[in-house]
Amino acid sequence: MTMRYMKPALLAASMALLLTACGSGGGDSTPDEPSGPPAASGNISGVAAAGAPLAGTVTVKDANGVTRSVPVGADGQYTVDVTGLTPPFVFRADGMVGGKRYVIHSAALQTDVGGTINITPLTDLIIANIAGDLAANFFDTPQFASLTPDALTEQTAALKARLQSVLTGLGIESTIDLLRSSFQADHTGLDAALDILRVTVDPETQVATIRNVLTQEEIQDQLTSTTDTDALPAPGDLSGVVSDLQGIEAAFRRFNALFANGLPTAEAVKGELSEDFRHEDQNRDTFAADVGSDPSNIGISFSGVTLEGPVQTSADGTFVRVGFIVKLKNGLLESVETGWRLQKVTVDGQAKWLLHGNRGRFSAEAYPLALRNEVNGTVSYHTGLEFWIEDPNTSNDHGTITYALVKGPGLPAGGVRFVPQSLGGQFCREGTLPNCGTLVELSDSAIAEVKDNSVYAFEFYTASNQAVLITDTTNAQYRTVVKRPYTNAELAQIAWPALSSASRTALGSFAGGPFSVSASFPIGFAYGIDVSYGTASGYAERLDQWTYPSSATVTEAFDFDPAPANDPVTWRMVKLDYNDAQLRNVLSIYQLQ
Repeated sequence: MTMRYMKPALLAASMALLLTACGSGGGDSTPDEPSGPPAASGNISGVAAAGAPLAGTVTVKDANGVTRSVPVGADGQYTVDVTGLTPPFVFRADGMVGGKRYVIHSAALQTDVGGTINITPLTDLIIANIAGDLAANFFDTPQFASLTPDALTEQTAALKARLQSVLTGLGIESTIDLLRSSFQADHTGLDAALDILRVTVDPETQVATIRNVLTQEEIQDQLTSTTDTDALPAPGDLSGVVSDLQGIEAAFRRFNALFANGLPTAEAVKGELSEDFRHEDQNRDTFAADVGSDPSNIGISFSGVTLEGPVQTSADGTFVRVGFIVKLKNGLLESVETGWRLQKVTVDGQAKWLLHGNRGRFSAEAYPLALRNEVNGTVSYHTGLEFWIEDPNTSNDHGTITYALVKGPGLPAGGVRFVPQSLGGQFCREGTLPNCGTLVELSDSAIAEVKDNSVYAFEFYTASNQAVLITDTTNAQYRTVVKRPYTNAELAQIAWPALSSASRTALGSFAGGPFSVSASFPIGFAYGIDVSYGTASGYAERLDQWTYPSSATVTEAFDFDPAPANDPVTWRMVKLDYNDAQLRNVLSIYQLQ
């Protein structure tokens, strides 16, 4: 899993450029002129969740603009000490849930010190309705005069009334307080409501949409109006929802347990996969063998599972679509996954959910890439989106694929065309062969179109321009980019991985055999080192390593075969990369020709 998700950035990012140049952590952040003395003493605790616990941080801001940040626990719980801060307070939770990035908000008064304040999409909507604006804008420039006890009570009650049919259907007590009631992220009570309710806000129109993912029914909330009263329709019998949610969660816990202390056998992995499992062009056997043989998967976990649609039953069986996040053994974020299916089966008379994969017939990835490319001492900088497409198994393509189109925010209206290098191989941006470009460079104006959680569609076509069915029901695979690429203006501020002067000197005479790379990285990230060289006859060799976490200076040894006799080395290259906290890949390339 780790190699499949992460290595494309190191293996082929920006290959079109190859050989062509011939306030967090718990401390306070204080504004320049605090306006008054602190008044609070104690903690505020709660749950930060959006259908699953949020993996990230909570920041509280007081009436003087002083901020304090704390991490969110694996169960969504947070506790922040507000001693010395001046109420009222606004809160921001920023992190990953179910394959997406969430930035959600809440608020508290003096009387809430020592108590519970939750941070969820519902509390975000409460604050937005008080502000008559996006909750994010209110946090950035709070108008504390509007944050009164009456305002919080009124807007909490108004939202609860609009959701009451769903709350009642889930058996939630009528006394529940969306802002202040304690709950556990266990798919019961208020957490079950968060599982099935989705809130999205259009920043242009300032209209929020509240959708029941089980029934697909929705209502709208105009943030600038206080007269919205329409309620979600009664959802019908929800008695099976909680048990299904807990069964889905149990499927992921069983899968995670296989990798907790070592690598499982392929047969053990297959026991958690459906008979017709398919993911990124791997079937049940190939996926089980792949993930069960990669040491970097020890300790990996699938967590933060959220529903993306209702449980559906057809002649083929009972299925559900979910999103989740993938973490490495030390808690580092590895990837976000959307569009995974699970299948409900009966084993020994008991219902059991099994992983069914994302159903894709191709391997397709999308992520932001920032590139520092140095060729013979000349440096250039590039930023944009990297698209990695492979077709390992051509037998299930529903036709011979001639090209793929990638469509989404920031790209040309007709998409970007990619063509396969060879049958069953990697796809390259059209016009970049033989070097195989996979980076689509973007201007700052195009980058501005890439919002959080932007979705990119990969469509596949035959020579007659016929779109082929790629998943079970669509002619596209989809990938989510949780954060926009770095802008061109931001490239100068990036902490680029850097090759040491000694390694740069050694690279100049490298001709195969042992080679040691020493480099500097930002601390605490998963990182990669790739070394390669080629000769006049076309012989080439490359070795790479991807590991975690990075220290300030890392050294890795590689053992190459010697270069062929009487065949001079004509180029040498080292690539260094890491993924930042928003899954943006930062890549430095050093080339000598």
